[in-house]
Amino acid sequence: MKRKFLVICIFVLLSIVYARLPESSYWYPNDIIDWEYEADADAIYNRASVPLANRMVAQALVPSADERIKVMALSIMNSSTSGMPSQGLIGSMKTYPFTFWQYIDYLVAWAGSAGEGVIVPPSADVTDAGHKNGVPVLGTIFFPPNVYGGRRNWVDQLLQKEDGHFIVADKLIEITKYYGFDGWFINQETTGCNETHAKLMKEFIQYVKSSAPWMTVVWYDSMTSNGDIEWQGEVTDKNAFFMKDLSTNKKVSDEMFVDFRWQSTKRPDTVVNSIKNLQKYGIDSSSIFVGFDLQASGYLTAFNWPKLIADNEKLMLSLGLYCPSWSYYDSKTPQEFWNKEESLWIGEHKVLEYNAKKEFSQIDWGDYKQYRWRGIASFVNEKSPLTGTSFSTSYNKK
Repeated sequence: MKRKFLVICIFVLLSIVYARLPESSYWYPNDIIDWEYEADADAIYNRASVPLANRMVAQALVPSADERIKVMALSIMNSSTSGMPSQGLIGSMKTYPFTFWQYIDYLVAWAGSAGEGVIVPPSADVTDAGHKNGVPVLGTIFFPPNVYGGRRNWVDQLLQKEDGHFIVADKLIEITKYYGFDGWFINQETTGCNETHAKLMKEFIQYVKSSAPWMTVVWYDSMTSNGDIEWQGEVTDKNAFFMKDLSTNKKVSDEMFVDFRWQSTKRPDTVVNSIKNLQKYGIDSSSIFVGFDLQASGYLTAFNWPKLIADNEKLMLSLGLYCPSWSYYDSKTPQEFWNKEESLWIGEHKVLEYNAKKEFSQIDWGDYKQYRWRGIASFVNEKSPLTGTSFSTSYNKK
């Protein structure tokens, strides 16, 4: 009886503690208009404290690595949009402890849902971790497909103007500056929009970039220049519209994440077409990130590498990884996670025997070996925030 009473007391105590923990932010567009950091008791705890470190680029360790190629990781850093403590949860499986910062150039803290909020900045602990490693960290603006609760009026709210100002954009800039992260990934997949929405969205991005040129804005290949949701899977007139204003020759978004459809075997020229159009529009090819969907099966998925790899074994466009956090959320033990994480980023280097599933090192790919996973380390130059000979570090005893 005493033990049961003690357990109940501990549970109640923990409930009180967690109920009082400062919480990471999330909003709908109209809610953000009224946000003021002075009135938000949790705001001070959502501020990053670490400035973005400079990085050095190492020499290529393998012939297929290319300094031009960049990597963007859209990772579920926290397991939910709502209810996440501002400074993370130590020792909890709700927080993804990413460590391979040397292989990425952007971390997008992927979050947002119709039922919680669609504008989600990264939590402070995530921004600080990225900044220590010289990696810019971006928040998510996610307008979900209608079947997942998306509402066109949220898009309307984002794009509303007063006296020539995009009022939500002004708030986004204020939040980004106050919280100390580096920009936003815009994912607009809600149907029902039209050409006017597309033009306003382009104007919205240009407004952000002119008002805060230090911010990074990434566009996802979903809504096109006519306002429809038409995933292109390559660079076309319809999505280049959000990368370059051809009438003024000025940049719109900084980067674009190309939808996973680029891999289709029914469309053999998606990468070649993209490169031709990039040259036509004068857009830097390294700013185009072709999407790899890792969320469901990670490196067990077949990917169309032959399309993306040139004759010199180097990649032709940058890499956009959707949910490499799979390695964490699909694991049951720390060792399983580390084995998966190392194989995902470094490549196949050991036989993985940590569970009953057939891992890729045990699969007979037969004539399809060219589609098996290749570690990210095969294609990029490592980067490090250690740019001098003086630094400090510490190790635990384990």
